Amino acid sequence: MQPVQDEMSIFSLIVNASIPVQVIMLILLAISVVSWTYIIT
Repeated sequence: MQPVQDEMSIFSLIVNASIPVQVIMLILLAISVVSWTYIIT
């Protein structure tokens, strides 16, 4: 048996995701940044 060569890294999952999934992840990231700025200030 050969070891699996494909890594399941976060970066590879994001890059290989479909466009709608990438858009949703960007929206969630933006909301997270806005909420943390609101919490800190």
